[in-house]
Amino acid sequence: VTHDGLLGFFSPIRMGEVNSVKGGSTVPVKFQLWDGVTEVTDPDAVSSLAVTPANCATWAPTGAATELPGRLRYNEASGQFVLNWRVPKPAGGCYLITATAESGDPLGARFQTRGRD
Repeated sequence: VTHDGLLGFFSPIRMGEVNSVKGGSTVPVKFQLWDGVTEVTDPDAVSSLAVTPANCATWAPTGAATELPGRLRYNEASGQFVLNWRVPKPAGGCYLITATAESGDPLGARFQTRGRD
């Protein structure tokens, strides 16, 4: 099997739907990067991992994208890049997470914050 570019995001993030997350919680952002049949393990090959505030109805950006704070690392055991994202606290906020590699299309996921469970 060959892949070019980003693959994921992986659990607990659900692709193709809005991820409901508790404000203030931490979400592990996990994905893979491939160059044909070769899995890329160098974090420098990921050009950005950003969060953008968005309109909850349209998912249009409502502010500038900012790099996710923290250090992106490659986890050898799982074969995935991982960065833990600290979710903003206010309930009802919507955010787009986008990973972009030097080559290939960006990978995105949608999040909406909720209050206490």
